[in-house]
Amino acid sequence: LIDYEVIWEKLYKVGDYPSLLVSSDTSNEAFKSLDKKIETKITEIRNHLLFFELELFELDEAEWDNLVSHPKLADFRHFLLALRQWKPYHLSFLEERVLNEKAPTSSGALGNIFQNFISGMTFKVKVGKETKTMSETELLNLLHHHSRGVRKTAADAFSAGLTRESGLFTDLYNYSIQDYAVENKLRGHKYPEERRNLSNEITKESVESLVKASAEGMHLAARYYALKGKILGISPLHEYDRYASLKATKRVVPYQEAKKIVLDAYYGFSKKMGMVVEEFYKNNWIDAKIRKGKRGGAFCSSPSPRLHPYVLTNFQGSPRDVMTEAHELGHGAHGMLARGQHFLDYNTPLTTAETASVFGEMLVFESLKNQASSDEERLSL
Repeated sequence: LIDYEVIWEKLYKVGDYPSLLVSSDTSNEAFKSLDKKIETKITEIRNHLLFFELELFELDEAEWDNLVSHPKLADFRHFLLALRQWKPYHLSFLEERVLNEKAPTSSGALGNIFQNFISGMTFKVKVGKETKTMSETELLNLLHHHSRGVRKTAADAFSAGLTRESGLFTDLYNYSIQDYAVENKLRGHKYPEERRNLSNEITKESVESLVKASAEGMHLAARYYALKGKILGISPLHEYDRYASLKATKRVVPYQEAKKIVLDAYYGFSKKMGMVVEEFYKNNWIDAKIRKGKRGGAFCSSPSPRLHPYVLTNFQGSPRDVMTEAHELGHGAHGMLARGQHFLDYNTPLTTAETASVFGEMLVFESLKNQASSDEERLSL
């Protein structure tokens, strides 16, 4: 298990590097070539590791129980228990090898094609008297604009741009679903989302409970939008009004001010958390500038407990961008504070990871709310 962990940690570290490069510039062919070259090599190495988990799966229940309860394996207990859940769905060595060889050209590859394509797309949108060419990230920011006309123009431009490529997007979507369904069938999964639930270490019942509670609470969303429309004086609300600010403001938050807001919020909760988050700013571990070809959205990558995490955002100065920065730094703080873990327990499921990030986001929200000088400002938040 120790040798297995060392090999996998090296693979993750090596594999994350070109992936981050591609995210920084999805149009750079050298980055994409390196990414593909390393992915191919990692696939070859994975073939030599397949036997390990398959031989574990061949153990009977008594042997599994002996392993997970053995004092020398205490550090690996969680890994072994999580792995054990996959036992009913493994295939033969040769079948697993075929799936492993095909993995780089399967649904993951389709997702990469979509991400790289949409990161390179441009949209023409008229703002005032000027027609501008914008990236997806820049255009989506206009859906939060205080002017309803600008929001509508942006939404129309986005829809028009996506419609032009609808054939490609439909194919990518359908082939991804088909690839996922075929593997589910081969492995004998009992329901479509079972693989996702297993990887997130949650039960079908807990997810169904969440879905049920969300569905029963839909009337709250309806009430919220009805009230929002009333405050804005808009009836009926359209999809491009969803993110409209209740307070018409053209103010752009400078990055240094955003940094202070985020750090004050984290320090206000815990000096240790504040110091951890400040390291990201001091050491330039955040890629926040918008650039042509840069991947849209935001993420935090934590490849190894022996490395610091990396944060990517697309900062444009809106209060939402400040919250996004806080969100991703919640992931970053989690990655830093979890570095005492060994590698096989370092990567957390989404259910845990998003708790950390939303926690960081809410620290900033509460801080801004407490500093608000009026009910209007609080309502806008």
